[in-house]
Amino acid sequence: MNTGWTIFIDFDGTMTRSISAWKKYHEYFDTLVGMRANSKLFHESGNMGVNEWAEMDSGLWKGEKFPMPVHPDIDFVMLDNLDRLADIKIKWNIKLFVVSGSIHQLIENSLARTSSQFNRWTDWRLMEGMSEAQPLIDGIYAHHLKFDEDYRIEGIDYGEDDEWKFTSKRQMIDRLMTDRPDVNLTKIIAVGNGSNDIGMFKLVKENKGHTIAVNPRNPKLTELADQVVYTNDFIDVVKAIDGFLLSQEQF
Repeated sequence: MNTGWTIFIDFDGTMTRSISAWKKYHEYFDTLVGMRANSKLFHESGNMGVNEWAEMDSGLWKGEKFPMPVHPDIDFVMLDNLDRLADIKIKWNIKLFVVSGSIHQLIENSLARTSSQFNRWTDWRLMEGMSEAQPLIDGIYAHHLKFDEDYRIEGIDYGEDDEWKFTSKRQMIDRLMTDRPDVNLTKIIAVGNGSNDIGMFKLVKENKGHTIAVNPRNPKLTELADQVVYTNDFIDVVKAIDGFLLSQEQF
């Protein structure tokens, strides 16, 4: 079954119980005071870009060794549910992208940690009923940390030609559309929980897509949501996606 749908899903607070991975790492590195000062400066300045803030905030960790594979205190909703996510990917033949203001390396290693069937998000798994293997996650769009040879943090890595430069989720999806012409902009689903998902939700609504808010923390996001899911179990998010796609097959 080829539905042509694409899902853009947030990470922190949507796929995990932890609302902010950044805060978890500030706790780990004992830099919470600096984090709060940076956050205040970002919100009060009115003209500071997301990348400028990320450079400043990750700068508090400069020279520190990044804990691998992931911070042990980050609590994952997805521990037993990656396979259920794979089930609906197979069932509906959808594309799945993580679009997050979190940290790319954290997301990548978290997905690897949460399921024995997916050693890394980029690994290929032969799926039942398909002639070719497919990845669970088609792409991750998030902040990349830059490391030295000892895996100590140096700052933010933008990649060649700023290909990893994170501006906003809306702009990241616009860039993805350029990179992936096989993604149909009129058949998209956005899943998120916070203020930085508002732009993504607006873009999806403008293109007649579907929006799902998970434990929303901002009333504006709730207003933009076609569905609202209150849960501590990611399986309920998977069921909401599956139910929506089923409803579209009935038209």
